[in-house]
Amino acid sequence: MILKTSRFSLIILAGILLYSCHPVVMSSFSSPRDKRVPVGEILVIGLNHTADLSLSKIGDIEFKSSETNIGCSYEDAVHQFKRVAARNGGNVIKITNIEELNSFFEACLSVKAEIYYVQDLAAFKASSHSSDRKSGDRETETGEAYLYFYRSPIAMDDMMEFDIYLDKEFLCTSKPNWGKKVVVTQTGQHVLWTKTENRSSMPITIRDGESYYISCSIVMSLRNTRPVLKLEDKSVGESAYTKIVGLILTYVGKTSAAL
Repeated sequence: MILKTSRFSLIILAGILLYSCHPVVMSSFSSPRDKRVPVGEILVIGLNHTADLSLSKIGDIEFKSSETNIGCSYEDAVHQFKRVAARNGGNVIKITNIEELNSFFEACLSVKAEIYYVQDLAAFKASSHSSDRKSGDRETETGEAYLYFYRSPIAMDDMMEFDIYLDKEFLCTSKPNWGKKVVVTQTGQHVLWTKTENRSSMPITIRDGESYYISCSIVMSLRNTRPVLKLEDKSVGESAYTKIVGLILTYVGKTSAAL
């Protein structure tokens, strides 16, 4: 009898844990539309997208981790956002914040976004592209953009490496105490991603002639490890990248001298 009771208690506990470990999606709509939008027609734009969307906003949405944070990658967040946006008539999702969360069980993300309806989505895409080309802070019009990846030395992940991709194209391999400049010719909306035990990805809007600084790291938890890519503010990223590359060159120089 005691064995049966214990087994029943374990089943109940497992059910509670399974329920509690899924992320929570919260949304608030000021002006939802009655007409549903096909999920496949919804556009997702990244953190650094600068197009004016103020006139067509219909709501806000947030993807938050629960206690054990299972199933909360960026792709999971976007999937949930698209479902909610479709039901409420939104066709553009603007990611506004991506925050890494750590729990005892698993590393996870908290993602916030704004949902918009744009009457002429094709025209919006065209005007957005035009706005990108007129941006005044780009370095030069070269047909190229520059991605600066860097990673600080951290004792817990000093043996871990992971490959970084832009959409389907391999860019480089992240290593501890490492920095690398990658030249790309693909402008517009893209996704940077990587994968070890779990996939991690980040939306990015790439403009001609601009530089982007992406910090790389590993988040560790009881259940697994996950690589993290973060688009940094240019002043912060440039300083960190320069410092790391300088340390690498100094180390290499000392090693060469010793040889």
